[in-house]
Amino acid sequence: MSLLTGANWLTASEAASLKELVEGARKEGQLNVLLESTLTPELVRGLEAAMNKYYGLNLKVGHIGAGGYGKALSIMITEHKTGTKPTFDATIGYDNHITSMMDAGAIESIQNWKELVPKGTPLDDQTISPPVLKNTAFKYTDDFSLLTYNTNLISKADLPMKLADFGNPKYKGKFSVRASVSTQSMALFMYDKEKVLDIYRSWGKNEPKVLSIAEGVDRMVLGELSMVPFTNVHHYYRRKEAGDPIGMAVIQDLVPWNPIYMVVRTNAPHANAARLWALFNTGPEAQRIWEKEIKRYNLSYPQQSRAGEVKKFIDDSGAKVLNWAENEETMKLMRWLFTSKEGETYQKRFTLAIQEGR
Repeated sequence: MSLLTGANWLTASEAASLKELVEGARKEGQLNVLLESTLTPELVRGLEAAMNKYYGLNLKVGHIGAGGYGKALSIMITEHKTGTKPTFDATIGYDNHITSMMDAGAIESIQNWKELVPKGTPLDDQTISPPVLKNTAFKYTDDFSLLTYNTNLISKADLPMKLADFGNPKYKGKFSVRASVSTQSMALFMYDKEKVLDIYRSWGKNEPKVLSIAEGVDRMVLGELSMVPFTNVHHYYRRKEAGDPIGMAVIQDLVPWNPIYMVVRTNAPHANAARLWALFNTGPEAQRIWEKEIKRYNLSYPQQSRAGEVKKFIDDSGAKVLNWAENEETMKLMRWLFTSKEGETYQKRFTLAIQEGR
């Protein structure tokens, strides 16, 4: 399909800027992207085909499994600092990963991204590329962390309502916690540092299993656990569609909102193709594919079945939604936690808090 015909018609000013990008990508012919290790081949090939059709290209997209966001970040920063040729052109990350990449100068800014994104992208939606991330990151999915539970083992009425409620002895041995502190530490938005540690020590008295979210949900649907706090919503939908006994609820004082972004690496070998990839994934056609293949959703597109449903569910609950990239103050707290010596010490205390409560 021609770049300037049919549904892909662009204004002259957009085409002038976009044309250079497309022609540059055509000459490159390929790109390598780092994505979640659990993504399906059908997703990657679907995105590749859709992007090629939209821009009239024949790019080959190589997919590298991240093996964990922290590991990917470490590789990226090391390569950048040592001047090593990047092993991948584009990658993904949450707010804290993007901030570290940005502060290190390891990702590039696309200042005119609003002129380059696919038609139908809501340009007035600041969550697509939050101002605090300086035009370096482009959202492809929203990720809310809610409470999932086994409907055969516990009723919705008997669930804990707030963070402190998980310290109730009646929940002993009935839930798991994730090892990573990035989501659970958003409690710092609501309570002072020592109060947060006290809350998680109270959880420890109930001897929760320390598991990944996927592992926790597996154990829960098998009946070994009653509930899993801070479950990413796509796990709920996958299990629900599989017919498992799973319900979804909110923790009233903390609904972590963790968008995931695409970024382009500084000095990427296939920089034009990488820019097109990052920006195409913000658009409506990519969102359709992400939802169809792996149940991902994006609240910038409320017409998506799950996006609208999740938004209504959270809105109706009246729960407090929190996000690291909300503004400069929240970014300051995040930088303190993840990049300062004091924050590093606090993370260790945070990690030990559950053990200290036993």
